[in-house]
Amino acid sequence: MKAGNNTFKIYTPVKKFYPKGNLVGYLASFFGILGILSCIISRITQSDIALIIGLVSTTCMLLIFIGCIPLAISATFRYQTLPGDLNGKVTFNIDDITVNDKLFELDKISKITFSLVDYKGLYIGRRGGLDGRKSQGIENTFSLYINDNEITYQFQLLYKGQIKEIREQLIQYHLAGKLHFLHLTDLLEITKYEEIQEFKQQLPTGLK
Repeated sequence: MKAGNNTFKIYTPVKKFYPKGNLVGYLASFFGILGILSCIISRITQSDIALIIGLVSTTCMLLIFIGCIPLAISATFRYQTLPGDLNGKVTFNIDDITVNDKLFELDKISKITFSLVDYKGLYIGRRGGLDGRKSQGIENTFSLYINDNEITYQFQLLYKGQIKEIREQLIQYHLAGKLHFLHLTDLLEITKYEEIQEFKQQLPTGLK
């Protein structure tokens, strides 16, 4: 049984090299240090080779910094590097939760928790580096507790409050004793005391 848009993308980190903007900074620092050391050695030893190395290294450092200016400016408008895949999906149903092809029946789950951190397009605002500063919305997780085992998945939110699209399912999870009431109100962004009490009275017969 489905209610509304109840499918989200699962994020899976991938262990491979993803170049980021801050590596450019490290490269520039390397050329800068090499240039300074070469110039010092040249002055002490009167070595023309060391002087040439110093001048070339310093020039490379300056060119890298100049080339990074437009990247640094555009970082505010770019998404962060996605070091993984969004090939999986999770579907929250009334009676079960399906992750890819794996079905978790609600009555086999003892507890469900969520941790919502960001959503796609959220401005991170981290200083330094040249990576984008707009979030990919992948820092969110949900955990299923089955037979004393915790299974955690990372998933993507496309915009703020998207989790409320599975309001009916979340309420059912609570009524089934799988989702704590205060956690439910937090997910649904019901924060004021009066609203919480009104919401509690509106719930169908079940746990409150």
